[in-house]
Amino acid sequence: MNNLITKKTIIIGGGISGLVSAYSAIQSGSTVILYEKSNQLGGLIGTKYSENGLVEQAANGFLNSSSIEKLTKDLNLKLLKPESSSKKRRFFRNNKLHSLPISIFALLRGIFGFCFINSEPNLDENMQEWSQRIFGKDFTEFIIEPAIGGIYSTELELMYVPSVFSKFKFYNGKSLLRNLLFHFKNKKKEIKPNLRGLVSFQNGMQELIKGLHTYILNNSKSKIHLNSKISNLNHFLESNKNNEIRICTSLFETIELIKEWELAKEIFPKYDICSFSYQTICTITQFGMNTIFPYKAFGILFPRNQNLFVKGVLANHCIFKGRVKNLPYSETWIYSGDWLNDATETSVKEIFVKERNFLLSKLNKLRNNDPNRKIFLHDIHIKIWKNAFPIYNKNLYNFNNFLDEIEFICEQKGNPIRFYGNYRNGIGIRSLIENAMISR
Repeated sequence: MNNLITKKTIIIGGGISGLVSAYSAIQSGSTVILYEKSNQLGGLIGTKYSENGLVEQAANGFLNSSSIEKLTKDLNLKLLKPESSSKKRRFFRNNKLHSLPISIFALLRGIFGFCFINSEPNLDENMQEWSQRIFGKDFTEFIIEPAIGGIYSTELELMYVPSVFSKFKFYNGKSLLRNLLFHFKNKKKEIKPNLRGLVSFQNGMQELIKGLHTYILNNSKSKIHLNSKISNLNHFLESNKNNEIRICTSLFETIELIKEWELAKEIFPKYDICSFSYQTICTITQFGMNTIFPYKAFGILFPRNQNLFVKGVLANHCIFKGRVKNLPYSETWIYSGDWLNDATETSVKEIFVKERNFLLSKLNKLRNNDPNRKIFLHDIHIKIWKNAFPIYNKNLYNFNNFLDEIEFICEQKGNPIRFYGNYRNGIGIRSLIENAMISR
């Protein structure tokens, strides 16, 4: 008789972090028990299949890496690379598209700061102040904020530099260029040129969720429990003393889960944490006979002060092959901000239609009486994610330090507990996947 007891990993949360964490645990020889509060897996990630093509609920792809290549190979998934015509990224400024939305003098100022100015953040310096000190005002307003602010869906002045660059070590007195060279010196051998760039799947991001789901179920002793919300963490930990616990819920759910946990209540007062801030996100995907893009491109970023609510627009018909059928064009519009907290699909659609008609007239020169202006609006898919993204401010930075201490204490006691999610060391899909594949 075999007396060996199979190690178990208990996972709370069935989003992308929870599913990849389950995959990682199975890879290390563990049996997985996963609890998801809703009736489906994937969290923010998901794909709808309309008669005109794919509609991504959130991300339409992610940056590739060697660990992602291994993951998809183990799941028997084939990565889809973007079309070569989708390389162009443009910025909207003064009613025109620009590959470089600033003057040559502002560009030279940004290059100078990148190469020579001390990049170590000052005490309590927010992301906007840091960027303006390094790159200058125009470079920050028209390039850095649309790019980084677009990824985090947050204004730069609300973000805290060490929270955004939590994996990056700044050396006192060194420029950002010198810091980057030092940072990538030891990683250069690990990065293969053919693994860089955006990737996705032929049938959308849902293919990754299904692949992970199947992989977990194919491990005969692993289980997935849907509609299973864990409310009392003290009781849950007591009944799972000999197992590793991985909490892979959203920031809001994590706070609710641990607030009555005795260990957390004991340690929490040591940290300067006031309150947490969240950002609401909205994506609008539509198919039709016209597009705001005057040529093939990846997408458009919109700096602030352009009298528009939209943060970015993706040209789906140009990025991944096979995403559009029946109609020639598809775009995804991305909105974020506090104004969305009280918004409805109807009110968001009104703003979208108004802004799209404006951009059609400015960028693609379609006349008001052109019938193709209206045809596009017959197939629209709107998704609003309330309080979906955490704001990477100082409170979040302190909270992650607090969680690091909890993980350390639990590890020392022999009852490891890990925390994963879009509030831990990065908000992008690749960051979520790679963090969940590491046993800290």
